[in-house]
Amino acid sequence: MKATALWKSRMPGIFSGSFLFAVGDRTVCFAGDRGLETLFAADGDGRLLWRYSFASGEHGLFFPFEDHVYLDGQRAVCIAVANGRVVAERQLDSELTQQRPSALGPLFLRGPLISATGLVGLAPITLETQWEWPDVNCIARGHWLGRAERGRPIAFTRIPDLLQVEVDPLQLPFASGLESMFVSERGTWCSFGPRERAAVQLPSGRIVWRAEEDEDGHHRILWSTDRFAYGGTAQLSAYRLEDGGVEWRQTSPGLLSMHAAATPNYGFVVVDKRQLHRVDLRSGQFEGKFQSPADIIGVAAVGDRRAVIGTSRDLIGVGFD
Repeated sequence: MKATALWKSRMPGIFSGSFLFAVGDRTVCFAGDRGLETLFAADGDGRLLWRYSFASGEHGLFFPFEDHVYLDGQRAVCIAVANGRVVAERQLDSELTQQRPSALGPLFLRGPLISATGLVGLAPITLETQWEWPDVNCIARGHWLGRAERGRPIAFTRIPDLLQVEVDPLQLPFASGLESMFVSERGTWCSFGPRERAAVQLPSGRIVWRAEEDEDGHHRILWSTDRFAYGGTAQLSAYRLEDGGVEWRQTSPGLLSMHAAATPNYGFVVVDKRQLHRVDLRSGQFEGKFQSPADIIGVAAVGDRRAVIGTSRDLIGVGFD
């Protein structure tokens, strides 16, 4: 399979990495330069469609949720991806730091990252407060917040009704890293630790499966679907969420980075910083290789045969045919 550059587009600033997302056939990204930061969207040919600029520090992070993107800070902002129009703004009584969205909508820490006092869920589009929770040591996955700390019960909190479930910490591995824990679409909270992996059914708290990692195991999950979790460093592995078993393992052509994206059948992974590979998720087969002119620090999947990568200055559309 041949991988080629379809287009190349200069960003309106310097891309710091990771915050590159596909929303439909559009790519949304965040870049900054000389005290000005810009949220912008490009179409399938790399043409800049719209931009939203603001002073550096006014907003820190953005995440998409459905057809809109959300900015944090003292003033929360909701922007339509289709045309860049500001749909809603909300001046807040304290700074909010955005986290990965929950299943209900945008999610924020109340306060700066190092001194946050709670979690806040805002409603999509309207930005009204849906729920609040005082424990900042939680991560949101699906309709649940999870907390895993050594020496304390593993606690799960359902949102928005805040139902709580606790599990004996001896029954689940302690997972390091946010990407190691997630909730499948079937309501199973999966945890991947450095030596073992396990899953608990919510809200019952019942342990569904538990398995040890072998010497080639890992605890970094790159992405997941409703049936599988995929991850690795020196090799890519697919884990079945129904029983925790290994569907396949495939040795990587090099070191896998944290930058990855996927469609239901294909994944796009970065190898040795500058190579983009497509992977058939049904078999684990690596297909095609695109050599980037600079380090790849963001990836978005826009279809089974198309991906967009971000370097520090450029967006590049890549085709696999």
